[in-house]
Amino acid sequence: ARHGEHLGRELTQLMVVWLVVIAMLLMVAFATKTSARFSRVASTLWIVATPTLLASTRVVLRLILRRLRKRGYNLRSAAIVGCTPLAERLINVISNDPTLGLNVVGVYDDRVQPRQGRQPDISAQVLGNVEQLVADARAGKIDHVYLALPLRAEARVTDILHRLADTTATV
Repeated sequence: ARHGEHLGRELTQLMVVWLVVIAMLLMVAFATKTSARFSRVASTLWIVATPTLLASTRVVLRLILRRLRKRGYNLRSAAIVGCTPLAERLINVISNDPTLGLNVVGVYDDRVQPRQGRQPDISAQVLGNVEQLVADARAGKIDHVYLALPLRAEARVTDILHRLADTTATV
């Protein structure tokens, strides 16, 4: 499962894959005429118990991760490009959901300070411009970069993507 994926979606995928595995095994057993060699009771128990145990394991692991992340462990650093209302909403979403395992380290913006439309209630600070973002990403200080720029800033987005292409940060 991917980081941040909803549990319901993950468990649905687990069940779909399990049903495909069972269907394939039944086809192989039918084609090779070996199904009679296996106990129906044991096979049924295995078919039911395996996805139950897999799903239970995933739920327990998610609960453990949730507790660890609330205590500050297993967190990934996130940076946001652009001092926009979208950046403010993104910071609020990330800050209010510890299960995401993300910690917003700050906002980066090329615009000069007076033009930045930041609200005083925002918790992240402006850490610098895009050059500083690239430097911090190359230094391994940032794991994820979110672009909160308007759609009309397509040229800026392309430039930022090119600059971050040789870093390990996920954009």
